[in-house]
Amino acid sequence: MPILAGISSGRPPKMLHKELSNNPEFFAEVIKYIYKPRDEDKKEEGESLPQELIEQRARLAWELLHSWKTVPGSDSNGQINYEKLETWVDKAIELCKESDRGEVGDSHIGQVLAHAKSEEEGIWPPEAICKVIEETQSVELDDGFSSGIYNKRGVVTKSPFEGGQQESALAEQFRLYADKWAIRYPRTAAILTKIANGYENEAKREDKEAERRDMEY
Repeated sequence: MPILAGISSGRPPKMLHKELSNNPEFFAEVIKYIYKPRDEDKKEEGESLPQELIEQRARLAWELLHSWKTVPGSDSNGQINYEKLETWVDKAIELCKESDRGEVGDSHIGQVLAHAKSEEEGIWPPEAICKVIEETQSVELDDGFSSGIYNKRGVVTKSPFEGGQQESALAEQFRLYADKWAIRYPRTAAILTKIANGYENEAKREDKEAERRDMEY
């Protein structure tokens, strides 16, 4: 708890991020701090703790997971070792299933995979990520990966009459990514295509809104 509490200091908890990326057991434990098992009648250790402590632990664990951007199996330059990543993912999935939290575990795995760095210009995600997505065959991991991509964009600023230029560029970028992996990794390509379609639709809405503002002005 004292280590987790350090998250509130405003400094990234590098040691804990590294531990999450290296230790699937710690990841599964943090998931348990936040989420109840699907079977809510299931008795677990720690339920006798004071409610205030349980809630504090859950809040700090949530902040830790959502500040975690280090892909398991990656080195200091962001290059991913597929064997290490695969081993971490397989164990994390196994442990989360054992604690009856398989779906939320998969979702958070997908979210951190979205922070993988490009290893070759014009190609994303790295092949190691594609392999994990294809082999895992998890809807929750896929959805978490998509959410992580969208959330990674952060706060968007634009001029009132700009329209959907930024979204159109993103749609084109993700469509190119999808084309790169379409044959070898169709599941990954489908996720990227869905994201491209989402940005394309958003661009159209932004264009219409900019047009409306222009007419009013």
